[in-house]
Amino acid sequence: MRYINLGKMKIILPLICLVLLAACSARSVTNVQHLKSNFSDINSDYEVTDTNNYGCEEIDHEILKHILTTGISITARELHDHYDTTGCSIKGLLTKNYQTASFTFDYGGVFYFSDETLFGCGEKCCEDNFNY
Repeated sequence: MRYINLGKMKIILPLICLVLLAACSARSVTNVQHLKSNFSDINSDYEVTDTNNYGCEEIDHEILKHILTTGISITARELHDHYDTTGCSIKGLLTKNYQTASFTFDYGGVFYFSDETLFGCGEKCCEDNFNY
């Protein structure tokens, strides 16, 4: 019969928990203005649609995470009145509040979700010299 040395377990178990927590949280994004808005598993082939032939470049995954973290829910009217759409976009899937949703992200800073909600780069989005 083998005995477990509890002294070593007191060190190893917390380390395992920290590694697992870091791995899970790296994939999850919580919006700073609406703590109930959680996004995770952001996936896209990053194939750019360039409707207006602007020569759209690929977009960095970190930009998507930044806008999901600092953006705001918007209405169609707010989109019309306060946002510019570019014709440059990518499509993908993510988990939004624990439910799978498809999205189109327009380079103007707007997520169009399959549940017909919109999420845009808000005032906090542009803090710390974030230029998008």
